[in-house]
Amino acid sequence: VERADSPTGPWTVVGRDISDGVNEWNPETMVLFRDDYRQLQLGHTYYYRVTAKNESGRSAPSNVISVQHSEENQPPVVTLEPALTTTQDQGVELTASWQDDGLPSREVKVGWQQAGDGQVHFCHADRAQTRAWFTAPGTYALTFTADDGLLKSSKTVTVTVGEATGKAPADFCRYYGEVYGVAEGRLTVMKSDKDALTVGEDGFLGPFANEGDKIGWQVQAPWSGQFLLNVTFNGKWGGKQNSFVVNGGAPQAVAFPQTDEQGQQLRIPVTLNAGTNQIDFGRFAGDWGYMFIKSIEVVAE
Repeated sequence: VERADSPTGPWTVVGRDISDGVNEWNPETMVLFRDDYRQLQLGHTYYYRVTAKNESGRSAPSNVISVQHSEENQPPVVTLEPALTTTQDQGVELTASWQDDGLPSREVKVGWQQAGDGQVHFCHADRAQTRAWFTAPGTYALTFTADDGLLKSSKTVTVTVGEATGKAPADFCRYYGEVYGVAEGRLTVMKSDKDALTVGEDGFLGPFANEGDKIGWQVQAPWSGQFLLNVTFNGKWGGKQNSFVVNGGAPQAVAFPQTDEQGQQLRIPVTLNAGTNQIDFGRFAGDWGYMFIKSIEVVAE
């Protein structure tokens, strides 16, 4: 791709090897050309043409098109809750979000910083969602910034940290809980003439063929917030959908892929409370297929 300030040139190459060199260029499946926004002047008209090449040589230039540069870069728009309250032993989950216009590029760098006194530790200061913990009670101002390379936006959340009310976890960022097998769960088995819920010789519970079949576990979490649920399952009879219910909430439907008889693991995001939580798995309204499950494990990384 070549660009010029007039229809007749002079021309500057601004894009190379846009197609893969083998297949015909398809804009729906191949990366489209994107000029460097930083090199363009707002309100100016630019002219573009294209050449192609193969093993036999290079084509003549294409027809010339004109584009008036009218897209003014806007700073990212940041959304952040203004105030949070926690205790020193719990830390806090920080969740920011941002939207950008994709200019000057699709890359936006994000980060958390502390303003003022006191010491704050971030699990991942370069992520919009992370956890933080504090060395002492007090009031902390934590600022989230989204930077598109030319413009940036920031918002600050005030975190009020009280005295510890319990024992602090050994690690505020990572957690690997107990593996709960089917033996540790409580079964609810619906009456049926066939395909009754049972544990096989391989240790998998299934097939959850009847609506209402479920298993429930009481699991522990060191703090309130987002976790991952490692689910060991078996989809030997094909793909299916079953659901998890956390602390009596709405069923969270999960599509499970087909597996071999050894099964595999799938990670499901869940929101848990500090302490004891009830997690149920089973066949709820709208679920389908035959499913086998062996264990669950709560983790944070």
